[in-house]
Amino acid sequence: MPDNSFGGSSGCCFAGNNNSYVQKRRGRVYIESLKVGDEVLVIFGDGKLGYSEVWCMAHEDADKETEFLELRTPNREIHISPRHFIAVKKDDVELDMVMANKIKIGDFLVVCDVNVDADSEGTITNEPVVSIETIQGKGIYNPFTKEGTLLVNGILASCYAEVKPSLAHNALAPFRAMYSVTPKVVMDAIMTPNEGGIPHVLDAAFNVLEPVVAEH
Repeated sequence: MPDNSFGGSSGCCFAGNNNSYVQKRRGRVYIESLKVGDEVLVIFGDGKLGYSEVWCMAHEDADKETEFLELRTPNREIHISPRHFIAVKKDDVELDMVMANKIKIGDFLVVCDVNVDADSEGTITNEPVVSIETIQGKGIYNPFTKEGTLLVNGILASCYAEVKPSLAHNALAPFRAMYSVTPKVVMDAIMTPNEGGIPHVLDAAFNVLEPVVAEH
């Protein structure tokens, strides 16, 4: 069984160590500085840009070293775990979430240019992948937004790994609903991480669902 929880594993995250940034309302921040309750720039299902709240840090471990894929486009790059889902544009119309390890040279990633110092609507475009390398990185982080997506280094990615994003997002709906109505101190207790930096409750949920819904 893979070592993960919908995207909270040593193999299902984004790189830390100042390699991954996200866009908050007042500018860029590194992913390791994100906290539950922060709002980050995402692309919603209707194709519009907006901000979605981080309701859970599915994994955060500053000292963990692991393998990432470095996907480069002409203007940006992302360090992402091999089985994490990332958005790919197909036929100039269809958008699909595929595992990073299935990305090929020439595939088009969905990217967004935004003013780094201001709340900006930004411009959504597509850029081709020009290189793919396997690298070692330190620090693993995976925020879950209410939308289920986020822009990392300006590249659209899912919050999820292993499990098809639509299934994972639906499975986590009760936890998002709980977050919206539960006092912070109680929610923090519910989402207490294990020694690997993954909330116990999410790790247990994935272990139950993985044999049924994980993609291979």
